[in-house]
Amino acid sequence: MSNQKLLSQEFQWRNMVKDKTFDKFEYLDQPHKIYYGIDGTADSLTIGHLVGLVALLRFAQFGSQVFVVIGGGTTLVGDPSGKNKERPILSIDEINQNVDKIQSQIQNIFRHNDFQLLNNYHWLKDLKFLDFLRDFGKYINVNELLDREFIAQRLSDNSEGISFAEFSYANIQAYDYFWLNQKYQIDLQIGGSDQWGNILSGVNLIKRIKSKTVQAMTLPLLINQKTGVKFGKSEAGAVWLDETKTSVLDFYQFFINVVDEQIDQLLKFYTFYSDDEIKEIIKQHLKDPSKRYGQQILAESVTKLIHGSQKTEAVILVSDILTGKKLLKNLTQPELNLLKKEIKTFNFRQGLSVFDVLIDSGLIKSKTEGKKLLQAGAISLNFEVVKDDILQSNQAINHVMIIRKGKAFKDSVVVIVD
Repeated sequence: MSNQKLLSQEFQWRNMVKDKTFDKFEYLDQPHKIYYGIDGTADSLTIGHLVGLVALLRFAQFGSQVFVVIGGGTTLVGDPSGKNKERPILSIDEINQNVDKIQSQIQNIFRHNDFQLLNNYHWLKDLKFLDFLRDFGKYINVNELLDREFIAQRLSDNSEGISFAEFSYANIQAYDYFWLNQKYQIDLQIGGSDQWGNILSGVNLIKRIKSKTVQAMTLPLLINQKTGVKFGKSEAGAVWLDETKTSVLDFYQFFINVVDEQIDQLLKFYTFYSDDEIKEIIKQHLKDPSKRYGQQILAESVTKLIHGSQKTEAVILVSDILTGKKLLKNLTQPELNLLKKEIKTFNFRQGLSVFDVLIDSGLIKSKTEGKKLLQAGAISLNFEVVKDDILQSNQAINHVMIIRKGKAFKDSVVVIVD
């Protein structure tokens, strides 16, 4: 856990501030009422959202009163930030289902900390259009909206344009900040750096109507250095917090597989280790990067935060089995049961071929493809290159065969020989 005395120091050495309205970092050292908003566009959060939620946890642990606002109302409109075309419209039922699942994930993350969970649908649903235009619309400067980069891009000749609904999104989010300030005296909003314009709309609205100064801060967007895209749900290969969408094993392995150059940044963003502790982790890692010590610490920490200690210990064991660190001959029955639970499993029968297993598991499409992989030495059995396609019972170690296509152990299946 971090032993920093001041929150301003905490955010600075972690390099977790991209934009801010306050002049001095010391502003963060006073307790605040702070909120972070998430729309209900999907039925799960991703590790991209987790950056903001962990930042909010830091505020809570340093004495601020924190709020998470789920955008049940704003999702009905759709946020145009970072999008080059209109978002698909979700039904109210779809949004409500998404909100319910997201709320459960947030409650799990904050299970050891006090926080308040709100849904902006509850105050936006009663907002009347004419009243909004009269009481708030006249304080909103359209020129400021047109200056926003993402709106300018959507209005360019190469774009399909932007609807009035999405153009109005920033104004609704601004109203959220106004309402929350009135109701709860919230004086600080945080979000990803792609939300800077939307957040500023709220700061400006409160200042113009109430002659009152509130603050805003954004966090840097994490970019996956392997793919060059942000850690978000709209990008291919998203890593979800819902284990039915991204298994606990795949979640853990995502962090195991991050590049060495990103370990320091991810430890600072996602974990609560102190500056000295992270420096020591990096020092130990650099002694032999091939052992992936830094990735293991990172993966274990984040997986525990989201999925708890028991599931984390289970996937570490399965990972050790699938990488050969845990010898098959030493597997106990509970460990074998765990392996069968995490990895697709088949029962051995006479005449069963490697191709049968790989086709039935969906790892290859045909025996022709399998033969090409076999000839290329790209199929292994118990970590040894397969020479023949027909499986023999005596190939099992402690009643287990692990068949893998390629090097990625997520492309593994287990065959049990009774």
